[in-house]
Amino acid sequence: MNNSRSGKAILWLQVVVAPVFLGWLFARAFPPVGFRPWAFIALLGLMIVLKGLAPDNARRAGFLFGIVAYGSAVSWLWTMFGPLALALWGFLALDLMLFAWGSAVFQQRQWHPAIKVVATASLWTTIEFIRCELLPLSFPWITPGHAVDTGNNAEMLSLVGIYGVSFFMIIAASTAAQGRGAWPVMVTIFAVLLVPYEVPLPSAPTISVAALQSEASSFDWFESKTRALKEKTDLVLWPEQALPFDVMKSEEGWPRLQAIAKDTGTVLVLGTQQRGQGKEWFNTALTLDASGKLGTHVKNHPVHFFNDGTPGKTALPVTTPLGKVGTPICFDCDYQDVVRTMTLAGAEFFAVPSMDVASWTLNQHLQHAQLMRIRAAENGRWMVVATTSGITQIIDPHGRQVTTMAPMIADVMTGKVGRETRLTFYTRSGWLLPWGTVIASLVFLLAAWRSRSSQMTVEPATGLVE
Repeated sequence: MNNSRSGKAILWLQVVVAPVFLGWLFARAFPPVGFRPWAFIALLGLMIVLKGLAPDNARRAGFLFGIVAYGSAVSWLWTMFGPLALALWGFLALDLMLFAWGSAVFQQRQWHPAIKVVATASLWTTIEFIRCELLPLSFPWITPGHAVDTGNNAEMLSLVGIYGVSFFMIIAASTAAQGRGAWPVMVTIFAVLLVPYEVPLPSAPTISVAALQSEASSFDWFESKTRALKEKTDLVLWPEQALPFDVMKSEEGWPRLQAIAKDTGTVLVLGTQQRGQGKEWFNTALTLDASGKLGTHVKNHPVHFFNDGTPGKTALPVTTPLGKVGTPICFDCDYQDVVRTMTLAGAEFFAVPSMDVASWTLNQHLQHAQLMRIRAAENGRWMVVATTSGITQIIDPHGRQVTTMAPMIADVMTGKVGRETRLTFYTRSGWLLPWGTVIASLVFLLAAWRSRSSQMTVEPATGLVE
């Protein structure tokens, strides 16, 4: 009887108590706490917990970890969606549930510990990549890679990107949980990572820029602030939807905008709209100078659940007198494809109109700003971001925040950016890593299915059994 009670207590500790605590700890790696090492510590704890569980109980533990982690880290979803946030947190937690189940299946197989480690890391990265990039309801926030300091991890990000960071973090956590038998794979992989790969120093910032931050201001405000710039500015950036109408078809607005560019001698990048057929419209970044329109970009990734325009199909830089500039819009930078595609097409630096609205919490502003820095580090490009209510910032090619402005104020930030032409390994090839893990995961899952044990794993009689 005592052994039964002891076994029941241990199992509840593994399936309920530990996952809840570890999920809470994982969320603390992100703003507002932002103690980054806790992401790895929480994942190490999760790997240890899952190692001793049968698949059904592992699935329960993974879901609890996920629901607590996401519910805590992105608690701001409640501010945006109210009770619907419960369903969204549950949906996000499904990826942890699937991972935990698959990891437990791998643990049951008579495989070498090193194979289990690689299979586990591949599965995590595959599920994360699908959740963040491929699903119709994708959400590329709150991943292990999202928790790293971009400046100190610029080399890794420029090699394998955010999903590669997650892959190697799970490799390390799973290896530590497996024990000595798995060390050869970790030693081999990290030996490869230690091969010298010098991240070049950023080019000298020679292009003067001004980013205007305001949410409720009018055309008059943006014009007055642009004309009032004391020194000659090469590029002026207004936020997303600064002019929430089709200014290019406006009999009053378009001549006025052209006059601003001509009188100030600047390249203007700003958020506006283009009207389509009927009620169709396109969320647009417009680039112009004294000669007129230089180019436009239509937002490729509209925000879910909001009327954010018809998605664009292309991601190309705009050729300007300052060089080729990429102009992704806000949510475009949450995903890896738009900035990478523009960089491959020749973008030498980025000017990003963004709408980080005043109703967001500070946590949401800070988490979103980190994604911009990740994109800069992955592709080795300078980036200036103008938001409606923060965080407006200038980022160097190592993902370091060079200049910033406090959120929730209407003001102007000035600084300089540089031009880069070199392509990082990530931009050229490293972005394919998660696609490789998709193939690897399918192979591992097929192998696990074919070698499944004929005997059921039975845990103590607690109601939590497989």
